[in-house]
Formats: sequence, structure tokens, C-alpha cells
Amino acid sequence: MTTPVTRRTVLAGTGAAALLSATGVSLADQHDDDDENGPEENGPEFAAINAVHASPDAPNVDVYVNGVRVLDDVAFRDISDYLVLLEGEYRVQIVPLADAGEDDDTDESDADDAADESADNDDVDLETDAVIDEEVSVPAGVATAAVVGEVRDDAEQELELLLLEVDLDDLADDESRVRAVHASPDAPAVDIAADGDVVVEDLAFGEDATVDVPEGEYELEVRPAGEDDAVAEFDIELDAGVVYSAYAVGYLDPEEVESDEEFDLLVHVDALTPVADVVEDEPTDDDPTDTEPDDEDADDDPDDDTDDDTETASDDY
Repeated sequence: MTTPVTRRTVLAGTGAAALLSATGVSLADQHDDDDENGPEENGPEFAAINAVHASPDAPNVDVYVNGVRVLDDVAFRDISDYLVLLEGEYRVQIVPLADAGEDDDTDESDADDAADESADNDDVDLETDAVIDEEVSVPAGVATAAVVGEVRDDAEQELELLLLEVDLDDLADDESRVRAVHASPDAPAVDIAADGDVVVEDLAFGEDATVDVPEGEYELEVRPAGEDDAVAEFDIELDAGVVYSAYAVGYLDPEEVESDEEFDLLVHVDALTPVADVVEDEPTDDDPTDTEPDDEDADDDPDDDTDDDTETASDDY
């Protein structure tokens, strides 16, 4: 799986930087107060939180914060945009959609009805319907709320909500940052190797680890901890100055649990730093900005329409 970073994918994944910048919040550590500005003059501190549905056997869900639905119909593998909050304590509740995923033959109109039901459902009892109901302390900065584990009765890993902070410390000009998140419920603790060199060791389910590496293309190997043979391999391309997350999701042995959700790696852009050098999308043949004339058109004299007139005249008779 090759995941190149283009301007389009980066803009889709960098809501945290844009949202916090719009509110005037620094993405790095807060500066010390100077002599003229005491602590009482500081404004509130903000957090930017996105959500990841990483439970392979859970249905689509709605997400509520303090009783307000902030996300609806979130499916496995979905990664949301960022939501800006004031730092503090929040009640987070995850409510499954009862009919999600029960019928693979659902037609488009039924799917639209299900989406409308999620948007307009006033019958949800959050006290009884939520499969996750937690008080979460949200710190200032950028973080991810990840739903991991399983909902089945004999789950190897129980369903839980993780709050994982994004490291936004300075990056060297030629480096990328990757946060690896282990969310595969049947996978053992793993080592992660890049081009043969182990960069993350003994990462267990529900844990994350962040590493800085030189920009470039890598072959990633996911290995059982302490072993040399890979259970999965992925190709990835990293740009300098970009902060990524890589979520290991799905089942290593989906047949064992009668699932179609195979082991996979979801790569997401969390933030950019000022040194980020984003690759432009390649122009397509239909690109309206491509103003180069075709060879045939270039040979035509724009003031000479004799041939056209001749053809038209001949067609009239």
C-alpha cells in the first residue's frame, strides 16, 4: 500500500493546525509570559480532537459530547475532521446504529433512510444505548479519540476509548514524524521496521509510539515483537515537516472470527509544520489550468477561417 502525500490529501487532514491557528492558539508549547502580560491576561486554552473508528466488528456509530451529537454514522476506518474544544472535562458517549451493516444488499434509498434516521433520531436514550460512556479530560493541544477493541461477547480486546496526544514539537527540516497506533485486536505486541531497521519495539494493543524519521519512501514491516518475520508489509511515502498517524486496524486472522476486515494500515496527516514541502497533484488531461495549445490547434491561424467556411458552404449543398 503506497500512500503518497499530495496537496489534496494534506489539506484534507490538517484541520487541527487550521482550527487552532484561527483561534490564535500555538500548536507548540505555550510561550512563557513576558513582563507585560501576566497569566491573568491569557485567554482560554483550546484543544483540537479528531475521532477514529478502529473497532473492526462494531457497527456505525454516533458520537456525543456532553449530550450533543458531534459525529453521526461513523463507520469502521473513518477518521473525522477536528473538533475544537476548550480544555477540560467532557462526557463522551458512543451510540451504535442498530441497523448499520446488517444487510450488505441495502440499496441506495435504504442507505439514505438510515442516514436520515441517524440525523433525526430523537429516541436515543444515552444512559442505556451508549456502548461507551466516559468522562474524558481533554488537554490543550491536538489529540485523537480512538475507539478500539471489539463488541462481540468473546472479544479478545474489550471495546474502549483511547485519547492519544499528537506530538507537535519542532521537526528538523528533512524529517517526518509518525505516530504508530496498535488497534488490531487479534495481533500480538509488534515491532515495526522501516527498510529493515526496527524503529518501534514491543508495541502492544491500545498503545501508541511516535518516531521521527528522514523524509522518503519506506517499506514498513509489522513483526511479532522480538521476531524477524513480518506478518504484514506496507509501502509508505513521507514528506518533510509533516506529522502523520499510522493506525494498524483489522484482524490478522479474519477467518477465525468470521470477519471481512483484514489487517490494514490507515495513514492520516495530523498536522504540517512550516518546513513541510507538499507535493502538487499531477495535472490531468482535463485540468482547466492547462492552457498549452494542442499541436493541431497551434498550426491553425486564428484569423484564417477559410477552411471552416468552405466546409460549411459545401455542407449546405
